[in-house]
Amino acid sequence: KDWGFGGFIVSDCDALSDGATSRYVARRFNGSLEVQAQQALLGGTDLNCGGLYGERVAGAVRAGLVDERRVDEALERVWSRAYRLGVPDEGREGNPHPSAGLGAEDVDTPAHRALALEAALQSVVLLKNANRTLPLMPGAVGTLALVGPHANGSLIFLGGPNYHGDNDVVKAQTPVLRARAHLPGADVVHEPGCSVTGAGREGFAAAADAAAAADAVVLFLGLDASVENEGVDRRELGLPGVQEALAVAVADAAARPVVVVLVNGGPVAVKALRDHPNVGAIVEAFMPGQYAAEALMQLLLGKASPSGLLPVTVYDADFTARRPITNLDLRGAGGVTYRYFDGVPLWPFGHGLSYADIAFAGVDPAATRRTTAARAAAGERLCFDVVASVAGAGFDAPVDVVVLAFLESDHADAPRNGKLADFVRLAGVAAGAPRTATVCVEQALPLVDDEGRARVLAGEYRVRAGVKGGVGGSGAGGVVGTVVVAA
Repeated sequence: KDWGFGGFIVSDCDALSDGATSRYVARRFNGSLEVQAQQALLGGTDLNCGGLYGERVAGAVRAGLVDERRVDEALERVWSRAYRLGVPDEGREGNPHPSAGLGAEDVDTPAHRALALEAALQSVVLLKNANRTLPLMPGAVGTLALVGPHANGSLIFLGGPNYHGDNDVVKAQTPVLRARAHLPGADVVHEPGCSVTGAGREGFAAAADAAAAADAVVLFLGLDASVENEGVDRRELGLPGVQEALAVAVADAAARPVVVVLVNGGPVAVKALRDHPNVGAIVEAFMPGQYAAEALMQLLLGKASPSGLLPVTVYDADFTARRPITNLDLRGAGGVTYRYFDGVPLWPFGHGLSYADIAFAGVDPAATRRTTAARAAAGERLCFDVVASVAGAGFDAPVDVVVLAFLESDHADAPRNGKLADFVRLAGVAAGAPRTATVCVEQALPLVDDEGRARVLAGEYRVRAGVKGGVGGSGAGGVVGTVVVAA
């Protein structure tokens, strides 16, 4: 009612009857499956994805746990929306609903494909680029070696087996195929080297030989559904199997610095590769969709510059040994998340390099915005202008720049490392033509206490543009203004 929401609430599939829910209901409500159904209905869940409601709601009504009027209310919400969407007429000839005639051609248009490519281009993060290993110069690549278990991957870029339809586009978008399309005069050699999780090293020699003979080497390493999936949690942050050993063997054999592309959902700790002198560049691709390989080839060959920034903190491989996953105290045991981690990550939240050099500065670094706790809690706008400057550094095309704004405070209850307050993407910033972004930080002022109440602490807050100590895409920046909150 407070939101003016006109739909209905549906549970995650089997969430109402999984083990965690059952234990919670048993502990808090001395409950049975009927009590679980009761609690879900009374909590506002109109539709259960799973079997709990169908098996237990009638019994809950007969036992007096649920008023039948609540069941009627849920049914009305679900079925009235279903009729509006034309669900009962689905498949019927002459279905009058506007969506009835929609087909694949309506959801796979040139505009949709262009958007998928742009999303992939924007999401890739350049983690390391020693001595400007990237971009590769197409004219200097006579032989390109693509090595690793994901070097000819396709569906893995959609997230492995999870939640995607049949996609013919991605099957034609493997790194090997796109490399050959972009480098028609080059010899593109493919050597898997090893599997994602296996211990076999019989492919190492061929991979090392290919690397030794190539003008450029790109390793595609990462995870797959066997270690990262719904119902499958990772126990370690490093690369599984012998992938790291493969990468080291290839880097040791290569005549020139190699490039590593990481394909994964959750972050991967690759300290040995970060520190290896012949690993010139590391690219975090994540799983960027159907045009992943096309986007990666455009970025590797300098047809666009990376502009993505890390949405996570990349911890070292020992992090999971130091801190059990059951410890939910964000501040304790060394802290967790970018706000509270007190160690040195492999790469910090917000890190990301560009082929250009980027710097941020406040239009007026001494700018101060004054407010009160009450006005700040009510959402009074507190904005600052940040200038983003680009130096080409050998890459002359305009680049996208993402301006991050962090709010920092020395208050004991504030996050140790600051809090992301705003971000702005500036498209196509050219060298020598600075652009100004306006960042607003008021939404980051409230802190939530142990009782779940949001409150604004009086005091002084620093507004920082860019990652502290950042370079490249994450920006060499600093404090661009101050917010002063009176009690």
